[in-house]
Amino acid sequence: EHLMKKPDGKWIVAEACGRSFGKSCPLCERANRFYNSGDKEHYRLAKAKATYLFNILVIDDKAVPENNGKVFMLKLGATVYNTIIEAMNSEFEDEARQPFDIYSGHNFIYRSRKDPAKGRQISYDKSKFEDVLTPVAKTDAEIERIMEQMHDLKQYVKDAAAKWTYEQLEAKCREAFYDNDPGSS
Repeated sequence: EHLMKKPDGKWIVAEACGRSFGKSCPLCERANRFYNSGDKEHYRLAKAKATYLFNILVIDDKAVPENNGKVFMLKLGATVYNTIIEAMNSEFEDEARQPFDIYSGHNFIYRSRKDPAKGRQISYDKSKFEDVLTPVAKTDAEIERIMEQMHDLKQYVKDAAAKWTYEQLEAKCREAFYDNDPGSS
């Protein structure tokens, strides 16, 4: 996805990069021109950010208890995604975690905190897996109820990619970067 801050402080969010679907992406093209011109600041702002979508079942939400037992779509950044992948692929079998096994998986504790080292930015680096294997539910009927709540992630991404035309994204890009476009013709 691309996130761009406009001069008025509002954000433009392009939830799916066209390159994910083999299409041209004006935002990636602009980011590459920034990079090639040596403008690392604008490159960092324009480049696509890796995000990962998951269906999650909320087990224990202390802040909003009515979320317990519900399935939500959660978009994660690279930090949490890498935590999940590393735990699944541990070199030590007794440390490997399987979050996607509905009969004997490991619950993931998703923690957010303000990291003083990162200023106001929220950090998820303290997220982790529980050690205990836990079924997602006790009966097949409960599992079916949970499965019925799952979101169609492929359709979500497809819809997000169709939300903006190339021309609309290019216009948003010009707006966000004051029409600063190194190397364009």
